Amino acid sequence: AVTSSTGCDPVMITADTAGQTFTCTAASPDGTTTHSITLKRDATPPTISHGVSPPVDGTNGWYISPPTVSFSCSDTGGSGLESCFANSDPSGTVTLGENAANQTVTGTATDNAGNVAQDPVSLLVDLSDPEISVAVDSTANAAGWFKAPVQFTFTCTDAISGVASCPAAVTLSEGKNQSVSGTATDTAGRTASTSVSNVNIDTTKPLVTYSGNTTPYTVDETVHITCTATDALSGIALDTCVDITGPAWSFVLGVTTQTASATDRAGNVGTGSTSFTVIVTEASLGNLITRFFGGTGNGANGLLAKLHAIVTAPDANAKSGKLGAFDNQVDAKTGNPLTNAEAALLKQLAAAL
Repeated sequence: AVTSSTGCDPVMITADTAGQTFTCTAASPDGTTTHSITLKRDATPPTISHGVSPPVDGTNGWYISPPTVSFSCSDTGGSGLESCFANSDPSGTVTLGENAANQTVTGTATDNAGNVAQDPVSLLVDLSDPEISVAVDSTANAAGWFKAPVQFTFTCTDAISGVASCPAAVTLSEGKNQSVSGTATDTAGRTASTSVSNVNIDTTKPLVTYSGNTTPYTVDETVHITCTATDALSGIALDTCVDITGPAWSFVLGVTTQTASATDRAGNVGTGSTSFTVIVTEASLGNLITRFFGGTGNGANGLLAKLHAIVTAPDANAKSGKLGAFDNQVDAKTGNPLTNAEAALLKQLAAAL
């Protein structure tokens, strides 16, 4: 039986210690026995902290380049640090290269006593630019021209951080070699742009004009009216312009109207017209007689006298008789010096007086 003991009472270790030795000595009739034991205690978790490099380089807390998370671990409880992991990486460092709205990296520190401390880090990472496209509300013709204002509508998408801004629709009106561009921005601050160039729009009809019209024309005059088609922007593709040129007697007496159209390269169609009047007078018909006879000889003077008689006839019956005499002399001169066509024209014009 133990007759005495020293240091053998129960002891509670309440503080961390790197090593505390306890010695128990017991005495009995048979002698004295001494036993020592050294105990270590570490009940304090290790410490862990992190740093991220580079700093946030996007907007709204987003990283737009791969961030590296590095954990620093230490142990103050005395047992010493066993490991410092970043997720499953024992180096304690992880670089995030995948897009994710919330990527979590967990740092885990473990000491030799088995105490564990964790440091979860949640990061916003967007390494992809947004996508932007543009749609046009109409199609240019084969010549590359639009003939009405054109609206360009932008569509933006972003699968990671989401779209922060997308350009409003743009409408272009008349102009050559125009362009439109737009930029999409996502919540992380990444951007993407698109553009459309060489947009040609012509909404104005071409112009068809006639110049040189000095109406009215007497039958002995010459008509020369020029038709011109112009387009200031896309240019003329085709037109039906024809100049009006010829002796006035070759046109019908009265009003003649001529119309032309023009189509520009954008497909716009414009029209224009002009009217002129041809009249016959004693003087103008007399000039034709002199011209056809080659002067006043060879019977021209007699025909001019008969022409004057038609104009000065006192009534319709007298005029009819004078016209008959005029026609008879024209018939007599047909073939020399008058051609059949000239003879027919002189009788037609005389009848119109």
